[in-house]
Amino acid sequence: ASVSLQKTEENLPFLSPFLGTWASGRNQTVAIRGPVRSGSPFLDNLTTQFLVMVGLDTGMIRSAYISNSHSLRGHDPKTGKECPLINAVNCLRGSVVVVENTVHHELQMTDISFDVDIDDNLSYSTVLHELFVPNKITCSKGRKLARMYSTPGMWSYIDASRSQDSSVTVPAAHPGEPGSKHKAFGSFFIPAGPQPGQSDGKHCIAKGIDPFDCCFTTIMSAAACFYRKKDLSFFPSTLTGNVTLVVGGFTIATKVVQSGVPITYSEDVAELKIGPVHMSCSDFTYD
Repeated sequence: ASVSLQKTEENLPFLSPFLGTWASGRNQTVAIRGPVRSGSPFLDNLTTQFLVMVGLDTGMIRSAYISNSHSLRGHDPKTGKECPLINAVNCLRGSVVVVENTVHHELQMTDISFDVDIDDNLSYSTVLHELFVPNKITCSKGRKLARMYSTPGMWSYIDASRSQDSSVTVPAAHPGEPGSKHKAFGSFFIPAGPQPGQSDGKHCIAKGIDPFDCCFTTIMSAAACFYRKKDLSFFPSTLTGNVTLVVGGFTIATKVVQSGVPITYSEDVAELKIGPVHMSCSDFTYD
């Protein structure tokens, strides 16, 4: 069956969560009533048919990837160059995300904001080696990993002329044979920072080097080492947040809640080394 959606002021409060549920990969039951505006009050809403609207197979967000260069070092939002060891407060650090589109039109994503939580509570102690002075750290922040958000500068590491661009465009899925599931995929870098209450505002190393506290500075490495002990090369995670979807002239703000998103990590996240600062999995103990 083919269903056409029309956004109106009347149905917007229902259409927005409907599309958010679809993008999250969850099925939902839809009631189709009709006819409408038939000219006879006796015929309007005479029949009702229920059908299951199947969500995206695994949700719109397929996976994410974190590495030393993207997630720990970062890039300058204006020039796109790798951040220096000092004067790096405004650098963008985050992950590379893969998204899926099953619509036969280009899908644009704007105003992205996702809180990322891992499946396990992390409570740990570690040592961050700074020059010759070990910095002992104890953290218990629960499941919070980071907040992903779109912002100008996220594309500048690919093309500095796109330093003001903060939207993502996923190509259209090509139509195939009837019953086939054709998909299109796109990947992009998205910055990340602390969720509310995740960083206490202090500077772990120095103000000009790291704008966050020690628990947020070490959380990626802590999670990587934690799941590596479980023989997993990824973090199982849940994304909760908002995104505005644009298809042609159709624009709608939605809320997405998607579980089971794998965040793959590179070895240089587990074995952190940035200039004179370093730490390894052997430095972590978990409660």
